[in-house]
Amino acid sequence: MIPASERPVEVADGMYVSQHKFSLEEEAYRKVIVAHAQETKKCYEEALDRDVDAQGKVVLEFDVNDTGQVKKTLAKSTDIHDEKFKSCLVDHSLKWQFPPAKKGQVTTISFPFFFSN
Repeated sequence: MIPASERPVEVADGMYVSQHKFSLEEEAYRKVIVAHAQETKKCYEEALDRDVDAQGKVVLEFDVNDTGQVKKTLAKSTDIHDEKFKSCLVDHSLKWQFPPAKKGQVTTISFPFFFSN
């Protein structure tokens, strides 16, 4: 059983994110992700139109450069095996603005999303 302190919390209807205790830097990234909850929810709703049973965990990995731009996003693991859904998440995330990495560096962020209808 997942401890209450680590259970995902709903940030948009049917979309959940971890409430794990984050460092200040990680919390800044989490805030950006939560701010875009409606975009990821829309991707999920489109996936549900194709498969009403689609649900589960998706881990996205973002590479963020020293201007805060997402240079690359990968769906590292997913319980939802819908290529259009994964592409939708990746396409949206490439437009997000995160806190910048250190000058000349890239920060890699892995973040779990939980989807349920």
